[in-house]
Amino acid sequence: MSRGRTPRRVGISHLLAGLALATSLACGGDLESRLAEIRTLQEAGKFEESIEPLRGLVTTNASNPEVNFRLGLALVQTGRRSLAIWPLNKAAEAEQYALPAGILLATTLLGTEDYAEAVRAADRVLAIDPDNKPALYSRAQGNLSSAKPEDALVDADHLLELDAKDLRAISLKTGALIDLERFDDAEQLQIALRDMAQEQSDPSLAAGSCAALVFFYAKTERDDEALAVQRDCLERFPSNPEVRSHASEFFVATGRIDDAAALWRAAVEETPEDPSLRVRLSDLLLMKGDVAGATAVMTEMVELFDTADAWRAMSNFRRGTGEHALARQALEQAMERMPNASEAMRFELADLLVAEGDLDRAREIASELSEPAYAQLLNGSIALSEGKPKEALALFEQGMRRWPNNAGARYLAGLAAEQLGDETRARAEFREAVRNDEKRSDAALRLAQIHYANAEYPAALDFANRQIQSRPFGGPEAHVISARSAIAEGKLDAAQKTLEDLQRRPGQAVVARIELANLAAHRDGPAAAIAQLEAARRDSREAAASPELLRALVGDLIDAGRSGDALALVRREIAAGETAALRDLEGRVLLRERRVADAKAAFEAAAALDPELASAHEGLGSVALASGSYAEARAAFDRAAELDPHDGELLYRGAQATLALGDREDAIARLRKAVEVSPANAGACNDLAFLLAESGGDLDLALELAGRAARVAPGPVTSDTLGWVHLKRGEANTAVTVFQRAIEQHGESPSRLYHLGLALAQQGSTTDAIATLRRAVAKDGFADAAAATAEISRLEKLL
Repeated sequence: MSRGRTPRRVGISHLLAGLALATSLACGGDLESRLAEIRTLQEAGKFEESIEPLRGLVTTNASNPEVNFRLGLALVQTGRRSLAIWPLNKAAEAEQYALPAGILLATTLLGTEDYAEAVRAADRVLAIDPDNKPALYSRAQGNLSSAKPEDALVDADHLLELDAKDLRAISLKTGALIDLERFDDAEQLQIALRDMAQEQSDPSLAAGSCAALVFFYAKTERDDEALAVQRDCLERFPSNPEVRSHASEFFVATGRIDDAAALWRAAVEETPEDPSLRVRLSDLLLMKGDVAGATAVMTEMVELFDTADAWRAMSNFRRGTGEHALARQALEQAMERMPNASEAMRFELADLLVAEGDLDRAREIASELSEPAYAQLLNGSIALSEGKPKEALALFEQGMRRWPNNAGARYLAGLAAEQLGDETRARAEFREAVRNDEKRSDAALRLAQIHYANAEYPAALDFANRQIQSRPFGGPEAHVISARSAIAEGKLDAAQKTLEDLQRRPGQAVVARIELANLAAHRDGPAAAIAQLEAARRDSREAAASPELLRALVGDLIDAGRSGDALALVRREIAAGETAALRDLEGRVLLRERRVADAKAAFEAAAALDPELASAHEGLGSVALASGSYAEARAAFDRAAELDPHDGELLYRGAQATLALGDREDAIARLRKAVEVSPANAGACNDLAFLLAESGGDLDLALELAGRAARVAPGPVTSDTLGWVHLKRGEANTAVTVFQRAIEQHGESPSRLYHLGLALAQQGSTTDAIATLRRAVAKDGFADAAAATAEISRLEKLL
């Protein structure tokens, strides 16, 4: 029993009957009688109560098809779809359960987005019953979702042969036609469906066909036609839930959030007894940024209904707003209103306790759970919160063997892998989390961040857009990554659209204006960006007060060759109200103008105003580095890193100072730490790769780092390092190709010619190597001229 309020009274006869049934199930009896009792439970909708007896039967009757089918059914009905897959697979192997278990397995696999397996499960059903509609639906949807529209179209046509007015089949066929770019055929099909449906007496069919036509126009980017049909749908079917839901989604997708909120407000007024409508209204208010309004709607809901479902909805709402303590309290209220809280709810409660920081109580609940997967995943989450990622990952692995499609666990496993520096594992876990349920976590955002940091822009764009679609209540980062990735791919119009969407979102106007200025700089140069940012400062008090926008404007002024204007602007701001951040910004402008002494004074002033401002200490380190005071620079960078340990750039700068002092081993250790903290820091990756190659260290790691640096920051330095690593690995042909491409792109520097000459020599192209090395020696200021000359002499003896 949950803590707190006493449950409502239940009749004594009901309690005695339940006790007798539970005793019978626990104490054994023959298999058939125990299955009969389980059937009785499930027919009464008591699926949760049937799970433990079924698990007991599975241990002694592992091959019994009904035991496996009923366990799978119970797990699906209680929301544990991934756990249901194994018993349903077992049940489907038996002839008498091949159809019911196979159909349930196919639909369950669809729900977990395992489309290939869903298709295979449907194939097995259709081999027995070729006209089985649920299997045809599942196979068509599985093929459509896995980019096989031709196969989906075959099943959709088969369904329409069975029933020409099958709305779901028509929807599947439309999707297949759209993916095949047969847009005219898809439009004709949708219009015919709408006209046919309006002649029927079934309002649900008519409403659904209307909504489907809106979806078609929206998907083919014919927004005006979509809006016209949508408004017509709402006029014809103002109370139809399907039309209302589709309209809401359409309004949100097209930036008409006020229209969507008005839709649900009207629905609440029309049907005040339906609490789900208030949940939808609160979601839309939250999307608008009206947190107070959304909270008021949810508070009113629990006051009016005071049910377990209402309080659970409130818990989900509080979780979505990041109020973990209030989410936990609401869930406890829900549990008090239930005779027996399920293990799933107790798991959810413990999960909230972990988020809240009450690890002892969460651990206590975990120890009481009979489902091993729940306990293992909870203990993993606790270990992760305690800073034990290795232990956490081991526990997650155990839990995910039983519950492989748990999106939340996959996400946490990805975070643990990241903390352990295993980016490959982190990527794999985040992908699984997205595949299983992208709405459950920020896995899509983490993948977008990883891909963007590694200059993998198409993938970053895809995952950022998925995050925006699946978790619309988040911050601006997904929009920013999407826009920047689109710019990197030359998709400037797509970036514009994304940033305009961000600008419409409450509280995000300043971020959007900064990014729109960045887009303008790519289109028309820094002058266009300056004009946009200056306009933003004139138009908005919030923008005028934004340090981020000021920093962006100062950077664009410097890029435009107007560092004097940048300095004057910063000093006007300082005159209006001195802050550490402004003094720090002044120091950076002065450093760009090579006014080192003045820059040092500005950074010292910033540090005096805020001794814990990491960037001020970093600035002092930069000044010392520029002055050749390497020990002083290292001390300043170390202090900055202490204040901001998550900034890999500070660790990298400390490594640079250490290398300048001649301590290569300490420099390598610092670079390893910098790469661990910031895996995509191109400078740290490049320098560590070069040093590892020079010292004959881990050449596999060196190659990985050099490749990453070349992707993130393509240029002469990273290209040269990549070629150098290949050379040290004995991969002469690849090294020659890399060096030749670097020379084509960046010119004949003496060091690049020298390295190309060494690679040609290793390749066996002695004559070409000598000629290339002579060109290097002929260049002025060549530091390795003596080594190149010695190599020429060695090679000449081989001729």
